[in-house]
Amino acid sequence: MRSPGIQLPLPVRLDDSLSFDNFYLPDEQLQLLTEALKNASGEVFFIYGAAYSGVTHLLTATCALAGHPNSQYVPMADALEMDPGTLDGLPLGGLLAFDDVHLAAGKQAWELSLFNLFNRQQEAGGSLVYGSHEAPAGLQFALADLRSRLLSGQVWQVPLMREEDRAKALQFRALRRGVVLGDNATQYLLTRGSRDMQTLILVLGKLDLLSLSQKKKVTLNLVMQLLEEGVVDDTVR
Repeated sequence: MRSPGIQLPLPVRLDDSLSFDNFYLPDEQLQLLTEALKNASGEVFFIYGAAYSGVTHLLTATCALAGHPNSQYVPMADALEMDPGTLDGLPLGGLLAFDDVHLAAGKQAWELSLFNLFNRQQEAGGSLVYGSHEAPAGLQFALADLRSRLLSGQVWQVPLMREEDRAKALQFRALRRGVVLGDNATQYLLTRGSRDMQTLILVLGKLDLLSLSQKKKVTLNLVMQLLEEGVVDDTVR
């Protein structure tokens, strides 16, 4: 699904599989965060967490739900390959979500561009959501005024998923795809597959396709077949 109001010349597409409906909420803190994001209006959010903790999922879901024609999801890793002045073309007044904003730290022109955009978006009454794998204390922005603005609103941490919740989260996402993932198959994936949830979700997608192609239910044997064939390694590197 192409994100609305794109003026930034980046090949940015929202992943419509990342929504609030399929974001697993193991604790009350995450429930409060998602409710706050769903009702974001003219506010500033700074959301941080370790890689694969779900920060990107939350930013994408928030942007997709915004419903404003001037909403835009911007992955900083892609934006940094362009000129900082590119941000001048972003539409204002909707919701702007910057993923991995910490990557701009130490890049003077980009810091200034982000600072100016923040001010313009605030004046237009729009919302700003920043995602980062750096905690506030570790942000290394040379422009102190930018750092203060990024942290001027609601600051939330997305905790790493506890071990006991990983199986529940995997089965939760499977059900959203119409797949019943049994306990044995789940535990096999968790012990023999990757440790991060993002890769596990990709594996789940491959498992779903394999199940459909063979017209078989998802069982432990099917999971073992997928991993033994090495199909996963070719898709998630």
